[in-house]
Amino acid sequence: FMYPFLFVGFILLHKRHFSLATVFTALAFAIKQSAWPFFPLFMYFIYIKTKSIKQVFKYTGLMGLVSGMFILPFFLRDPNAFLNSTVYYLTGATLHSYPISGYGFSMVLRNIGIIWDTSDYYPFIIWQIIFLLPALFLLFKLIKKYPTTKTLISSYALLLFVFWYFSRYFNDSHIGFISSIIITAYFWPEKDVST
Repeated sequence: FMYPFLFVGFILLHKRHFSLATVFTALAFAIKQSAWPFFPLFMYFIYIKTKSIKQVFKYTGLMGLVSGMFILPFFLRDPNAFLNSTVYYLTGATLHSYPISGYGFSMVLRNIGIIWDTSDYYPFIIWQIIFLLPALFLLFKLIKKYPTTKTLISSYALLLFVFWYFSRYFNDSHIGFISSIIITAYFWPEKDVST
Protein backbone atom coordinates (compact mmCIF):
# COMPACT_ATOMS: atom_id res chain seq x y z
CA PHE A 1 0.00 0.00 0.00
CA MET A 2 2.89 2.37 0.71
CA TYR A 3 4.86 1.77 -2.49
CA PRO A 4 2.41 3.39 -4.96
CA PHE A 5 2.73 6.68 -3.03
CA LEU A 6 6.52 6.42 -3.06
CA PHE A 7 6.45 5.49 -6.75
CA VAL A 8 4.43 8.62 -7.59
CA GLY A 9 7.01 10.54 -5.55
CA PHE A 10 9.74 9.08 -7.78
CA ILE A 11 7.87 10.17 -10.91
CA LEU A 12 7.42 13.69 -9.57
CA LEU A 13 11.10 13.90 -8.58
CA HIS A 14 12.01 12.73 -12.07
CA LYS A 15 9.97 15.62 -13.46
CA ARG A 16 11.42 18.08 -10.89
CA HIS A 17 8.08 18.71 -9.17
CA PHE A 18 9.72 18.77 -5.75
CA SER A 19 6.75 20.04 -3.73
CA LEU A 20 4.36 17.38 -5.00
CA ALA A 21 7.09 14.74 -4.74
CA THR A 22 7.51 15.70 -1.09
CA VAL A 23 3.75 15.40 -0.45
CA PHE A 24 3.55 11.89 -1.92
CA THR A 25 6.75 10.79 -0.17
CA ALA A 26 5.37 12.14 3.11
CA LEU A 27 2.21 10.07 2.60
CA ALA A 28 4.40 6.99 2.11
CA PHE A 29 6.21 7.85 5.35
CA ALA A 30 2.89 8.10 7.20
CA ILE A 31 1.80 4.69 5.90
CA LYS A 32 4.85 2.47 6.51
CA GLN A 33 8.18 2.68 8.32
CA SER A 34 10.03 1.01 5.45
CA ALA A 35 9.86 4.37 3.66
CA TRP A 36 11.73 6.15 6.47
CA PRO A 37 15.29 5.22 5.36
CA PHE A 38 14.51 7.08 2.13
CA PHE A 39 14.42 10.41 4.02
CA PRO A 40 18.17 11.28 4.11
CA LEU A 41 18.61 10.24 0.48
CA PHE A 42 15.56 12.26 -0.58
CA MET A 43 16.74 15.40 1.20
CA TYR A 44 20.29 15.07 -0.10
CA PHE A 45 18.90 14.63 -3.62
CA ILE A 46 16.85 17.82 -3.16
CA TYR A 47 20.00 19.61 -2.02
CA ILE A 48 22.00 18.37 -5.02
CA LYS A 49 19.24 19.47 -7.41
CA THR A 50 18.52 22.88 -5.84
CA LYS A 51 21.95 23.70 -4.32
CA SER A 52 20.02 25.28 -1.45
CA ILE A 53 19.92 24.35 2.25
CA LYS A 54 16.90 26.66 2.50
CA GLN A 55 15.02 24.45 0.03
CA VAL A 56 15.96 21.36 2.03
CA PHE A 57 14.47 22.92 5.18
CA LYS A 58 11.39 23.98 3.22
CA TYR A 59 10.74 20.45 1.93
CA THR A 60 11.59 18.90 5.30
CA GLY A 61 8.96 21.15 6.87
CA LEU A 62 6.42 20.23 4.20
CA MET A 63 7.15 16.55 4.74
CA GLY A 64 6.73 16.92 8.49
CA LEU A 65 3.46 18.80 8.04
CA VAL A 66 1.91 16.26 5.66
CA SER A 67 3.10 13.19 7.61
CA GLY A 68 2.15 14.84 10.88
CA MET A 69 -1.44 15.41 9.75
CA PHE A 70 -1.89 11.63 9.60
CA ILE A 71 0.43 10.49 12.38
CA LEU A 72 -0.20 13.09 15.10
CA PRO A 73 -3.86 12.22 15.82
CA PHE A 74 -2.86 8.63 16.64
CA PHE A 75 0.22 9.71 18.60
CA LEU A 76 -1.67 12.32 20.65
CA ARG A 77 -4.53 9.95 21.44
CA ASP A 78 -2.17 7.43 23.08
CA PRO A 79 1.58 8.09 22.67
CA ASN A 80 2.58 4.90 24.46
CA ALA A 81 0.35 2.67 22.31
CA PHE A 82 1.54 4.41 19.15
CA LEU A 83 5.22 3.94 20.01
CA ASN A 84 4.61 0.35 21.14
CA SER A 85 3.03 -0.62 17.83
CA THR A 86 5.26 1.36 15.44
CA VAL A 87 8.69 1.32 17.11
CA TYR A 88 9.03 -0.85 20.22
CA TYR A 89 7.26 -3.91 18.79
CA LEU A 90 9.63 -3.99 15.81
CA THR A 91 12.79 -3.34 17.83
CA GLY A 92 12.11 -5.94 20.51
CA ALA A 93 11.56 -3.42 23.29
CA THR A 94 8.12 -4.71 24.36
CA LEU A 95 7.05 -7.82 26.23
CA HIS A 96 5.59 -9.39 23.08
CA SER A 97 7.86 -8.13 20.32
CA TYR A 98 8.34 -9.17 16.72
CA PRO A 99 10.58 -12.26 16.90
CA ILE A 100 14.10 -12.41 15.56
CA SER A 101 13.75 -14.16 12.22
CA GLY A 102 14.75 -14.49 8.59
CA TYR A 103 18.10 -14.50 6.84
CA GLY A 104 19.84 -11.43 8.24
CA PHE A 105 22.58 -10.68 10.73
CA SER A 106 20.20 -11.47 13.60
CA MET A 107 20.25 -15.13 12.58
CA VAL A 108 24.04 -15.07 12.31
CA LEU A 109 24.15 -13.88 15.93
CA ARG A 110 21.67 -16.57 16.94
CA ASN A 111 23.57 -19.33 15.13
CA ILE A 112 26.86 -18.43 16.84
CA GLY A 113 25.15 -18.36 20.25
CA ILE A 114 25.13 -14.62 21.03
CA ILE A 115 21.32 -14.59 20.96
CA TRP A 116 19.58 -17.54 22.60
CA ASP A 117 15.90 -16.72 22.40
CA THR A 118 14.24 -15.16 19.33
CA SER A 119 11.95 -13.11 21.58
CA ASP A 120 14.85 -11.53 23.54
CA TYR A 121 15.77 -7.88 23.17
CA TYR A 122 19.07 -7.19 21.42
CA PRO A 123 20.40 -3.71 20.49
CA PHE A 124 20.52 -4.17 16.71
CA ILE A 125 20.54 -0.40 16.36
CA ILE A 126 24.25 -0.45 17.20
CA TRP A 127 25.01 -2.67 14.19
CA GLN A 128 22.66 -0.63 12.03
CA ILE A 129 24.47 2.60 12.88
CA ILE A 130 27.90 0.98 12.32
CA PHE A 131 26.92 -0.11 8.80
CA LEU A 132 24.35 2.52 7.81
CA LEU A 133 26.60 5.56 8.30
CA PRO A 134 29.34 4.42 5.87
CA ALA A 135 26.67 3.15 3.46
CA LEU A 136 24.94 6.53 3.58
CA PHE A 137 28.24 8.33 3.00
CA LEU A 138 29.00 6.20 -0.07
CA LEU A 139 25.46 6.59 -1.42
CA PHE A 140 25.67 10.37 -0.99
CA LYS A 141 28.86 10.32 -3.08
CA LEU A 142 27.10 8.19 -5.69
CA ILE A 143 24.11 10.55 -5.84
CA LYS A 144 26.43 13.54 -6.13
CA LYS A 145 28.31 11.90 -9.01
CA TYR A 146 25.13 10.66 -10.78
CA PRO A 147 22.33 13.00 -9.65
CA THR A 148 19.41 11.18 -11.26
CA THR A 149 16.21 9.67 -9.91
CA LYS A 150 17.45 6.29 -11.13
CA THR A 151 20.49 6.59 -8.86
CA LEU A 152 18.28 7.75 -5.98
CA ILE A 153 15.95 4.76 -6.30
CA SER A 154 18.91 2.34 -6.50
CA SER A 155 20.44 3.99 -3.44
CA TYR A 156 17.21 3.55 -1.51
CA ALA A 157 17.19 -0.19 -2.33
CA LEU A 158 20.79 -0.54 -1.09
CA LEU A 159 20.24 1.50 2.08
CA LEU A 160 17.04 -0.39 2.90
CA PHE A 161 18.89 -3.69 2.42
CA VAL A 162 21.57 -2.63 4.93
CA PHE A 163 18.90 -1.32 7.35
CA TRP A 164 16.89 -4.55 7.26
CA TYR A 165 19.83 -6.95 7.12
CA PHE A 166 21.10 -5.62 10.46
CA SER A 167 17.66 -5.45 12.10
CA ARG A 168 15.78 -8.10 14.14
CA TYR A 169 14.30 -9.60 11.01
CA PHE A 170 15.00 -9.90 7.32
CA ASN A 171 12.24 -11.98 5.78
CA ASP A 172 10.88 -12.98 2.36
CA SER A 173 8.57 -9.95 2.29
CA HIS A 174 11.56 -7.64 2.74
CA ILE A 175 13.45 -9.33 -0.08
CA GLY A 176 10.33 -8.98 -2.24
CA PHE A 177 9.97 -5.28 -1.48
CA ILE A 178 13.65 -4.55 -2.13
CA SER A 179 13.37 -6.52 -5.38
CA SER A 180 10.47 -4.33 -6.52
CA ILE A 181 12.58 -1.21 -5.86
CA ILE A 182 15.52 -2.70 -7.79
CA ILE A 183 13.21 -3.57 -10.70
CA THR A 184 11.86 0.00 -10.64
CA ALA A 185 15.41 1.38 -10.75
CA TYR A 186 16.42 -1.00 -13.53
CA PHE A 187 13.65 0.17 -15.86
CA TRP A 188 13.84 3.84 -14.85
CA PRO A 189 15.03 6.35 -17.49
CA GLU A 190 18.72 7.18 -17.31
CA LYS A 191 18.17 10.96 -17.42
CA ASP A 192 15.70 13.11 -15.53
CA VAL A 193 13.47 15.71 -17.13
CA SER A 194 15.35 19.00 -17.25
CA THR A 195 13.75 22.38 -16.63
